[in-house]
Amino acid sequence: AGLAKLEGHVETLSEYDAAVKTIGDPVPRAAVAGIVEIDISGSKRRRSADEFDSSDLILGRKRRASGTDAVRCTSPPCDCAAGRQTGDTNGDCLFDVNDVTYTSIYVAEAALRFQTSRGQTLKSLPKVQTDAMDADLNGEINLEDALYLAKVNFGLLRFVTDVTILRVDDA
Repeated sequence: AGLAKLEGHVETLSEYDAAVKTIGDPVPRAAVAGIVEIDISGSKRRRSADEFDSSDLILGRKRRASGTDAVRCTSPPCDCAAGRQTGDTNGDCLFDVNDVTYTSIYVAEAALRFQTSRGQTLKSLPKVQTDAMDADLNGEINLEDALYLAKVNFGLLRFVTDVTILRVDDA
């Protein structure tokens, strides 16, 4: 029982129209909007807030291993000369939570048959972006893809690419 300290860092803060609009400095920064104290109750205590050292955390987000030195472009869609990360659906060369949102917007616009002005923009995306939206590789872009991308973004799933299946002889 007691109080716990809750802190965090903002990795991405943006708003969406048909393109990402980054709000503020795009580098990780402390979440300083308030102080949160959580009353913890229970019979087992693993670590008290007083013993907690925030230096135990690895600050700053590590780039996903994608075999590229991708750099976010400022005016998507881009050709991503330095490489494109797997899952980049919005064309900015990097995979992050904005790609999840972009895919969700695409699915909503597809349900409306791309009749809005935003839908018209999304209807003519480059193949590399629509291929990235089909995250579960079933040939369709739907909310399951957005969910898959979200789970990858939060580290619950991984992208699997270049799978080779070898037949094992019956012996």
